[in-house]
Amino acid sequence: MLVKVDGDLVESLMSLPVEPPPPPPPSPEEHETLIQYNLRNKVCAYCKRPGARLKCEGCRQRRYCDRRCQKRDWEQEHHRQCVKLQQVFVPPPPGWRGAAAEAGGGGGGGGKAAAAAVDVDDDDEIENPCPICLDNEDDATVDGQHAGMCTACGQLYCGVCNRDGFADRSPNCPTCRAPFRVSNEEGFKRCWKLEHDRSPGRHTPTAQNSLGVAYYKGDGVEQDHVEAAKWFRKSAEAGDADAQFNLGIMYRNGEGVEKDHVEAVKWYRKAAEAGFANAQFNLGLMYREGEGVEQDHVEAVKWYRKAAEAGHATAQNNLGAMYGTGEGVEEDFAKALKWFQLAAVQGFKDALKGLDLMEQHNGIPTPPPSTAVTTILLTSANAAKYNNKAGRVVTPTEGAAIKPGRAAVLLDGEAAPISFKLKNLRVHP
Repeated sequence: MLVKVDGDLVESLMSLPVEPPPPPPPSPEEHETLIQYNLRNKVCAYCKRPGARLKCEGCRQRRYCDRRCQKRDWEQEHHRQCVKLQQVFVPPPPGWRGAAAEAGGGGGGGGKAAAAAVDVDDDDEIENPCPICLDNEDDATVDGQHAGMCTACGQLYCGVCNRDGFADRSPNCPTCRAPFRVSNEEGFKRCWKLEHDRSPGRHTPTAQNSLGVAYYKGDGVEQDHVEAAKWFRKSAEAGDADAQFNLGIMYRNGEGVEKDHVEAVKWYRKAAEAGFANAQFNLGLMYREGEGVEQDHVEAVKWYRKAAEAGHATAQNNLGAMYGTGEGVEEDFAKALKWFQLAAVQGFKDALKGLDLMEQHNGIPTPPPSTAVTTILLTSANAAKYNNKAGRVVTPTEGAAIKPGRAAVLLDGEAAPISFKLKNLRVHP
């Protein structure tokens, strides 16, 4: 065993017998995950020997052979994880921060380190930080993107990390190290265990929604819309925005429940007010069509705008159409162009059709010189050369005259302006 010590202690320690290495663990059973193997064999979190008898008194999730293994694991790693595991698996009682510090100190001799980690009085402290970026609450919906969750341990990670594809870049959970990507059957079993075998906690609504999705799609279990609606409702009533949106869809389509547009609007609104972009778009659609609510184009624009600002391409397209026709908002071709272009950047084909119609019937307004633009050229053969290249609108020159629906642009790194159709430019506000 390697020990880092001061020079004057090395000689006396070198005479001590060396601890033998732990025996190799038995092979996991077929189709068994690492976390299932560790639980079945009661594997020590520090030395990896099976048959561990002690548990951490704080999180109750890590086993140890004896107090020595527990102390060493606390010093090396567990002092950073214990509080997070408690937040996932143990419903936090009043004064949980102090209790976590005491549990950490008693669990491994690291009381000062544990207290420093959790005893924080800063009002801006993130209570449940995302274990990946540490910048947001782990269950935060960010810019319309909902949080993700490890179905093995229930650890949540924020919408930014979920949107950036953390589970694709890092195949294992940062908390329990279990693989993220498993079969539909294994994913269903994991969520079922989170719901039925663990104490209720912050992971519970997400696990319930995941069960609803599995029953709705027939992923890992026989398809059953009635059962899906049941789990969506449990999660929705606990405040999960994804489940609220999903339950709204079930009521709008009459899947697993009796069709009820009023009830659909109710659940869409809850998810929309929580910042869920898909729900904001659907709520705007209900107002525009007068489904479940009195038709109100002004209210439709309001909810389309919220979703569009979060990057929802269909909402951007629909908002552009409403500015182009003056529905619920004052007619404004420049703003219609802006939202159509933003949708076109994401490859939304109907936005290109909207731009074509504007060019044919309305005349797309030409931006003044010095306007900053980015070329997108979604329909151009030169897309590979000019796509997403910044530039600025310049004074017309010979061979690059500005005409309705066209602009002369000097691209970065180019010596002469090039004439582009305005519908293939994204004009910066």
